[in-house]
Amino acid sequence: MVAFQVAPGSIYNVSSGKSVSIQNCFKILLILFNIPVEATRDPASVRENDIPGQVCRAVQFNRFTGWKSEIGLARSLEDLLNHGRKKTRTGLE
Repeated sequence: MVAFQVAPGSIYNVSSGKSVSIQNCFKILLILFNIPVEATRDPASVRENDIPGQVCRAVQFNRFTGWKSEIGLARSLEDLLNHGRKKTRTGLE
């Protein structure tokens, strides 16, 4: 339904508006995969001009459609993982 409510040709960010680190995503995925892994940061891979963090602002989309995030990151990652597992088992594209 949202596709019919937005202005044609406009670009909108859709997000919770919360900052989430890659480290946090990784920790959630490790729990979901149930894999014992120890992650370490390679100082050689960290660049001086790396952006330490970003937050997607979905204000325009939220204001225009009234949409707000209702499903948390952990649940979203779990749903995505389960969808991938189902596709793998059934051979869906």
